[in-house]
Amino acid sequence: MPIKTKNTAPTDAIRRFVIGPIQLPGQHTADVAKIAAFDMPDDAYITALDVWARDSGGSSETCAVNVITGGSTIVTANIIADSVITTTPDAPGTSVSAGDEILISLDLGGSSPEFDDISVTIHCRSR
Repeated sequence: MPIKTKNTAPTDAIRRFVIGPIQLPGQHTADVAKIAAFDMPDDAYITALDVWARDSGGSSETCAVNVITGGSTIVTANIIADSVITTTPDAPGTSVSAGDEILISLDLGGSSPEFDDISVTIHCRSR
């Protein structure tokens, strides 16, 4: 006799999506409090951040890319030129709501820092 099964597919499947790449073209040589901004398209958890710069210059140059919402930094990644850097939020499960304003800022350090053509990708999963 065949076994009868019930369809138990979840009605709210987890969906993963990315925002970006967000291109920040040109040469960046100083801190920028709001270099990019957008409204979050959906309720989500931020799961990772990828950052990359085509080139860098200066002495002991550093560049932190921050993702900010509600006045708080939710994830930061430090650029190493010519390398894709992936980082995850300090607080796993950092959530944002649809319509929240998301800001991207740059914090540069070192002597005469230069970072060219920065790219940012935000990884998300639905909540």
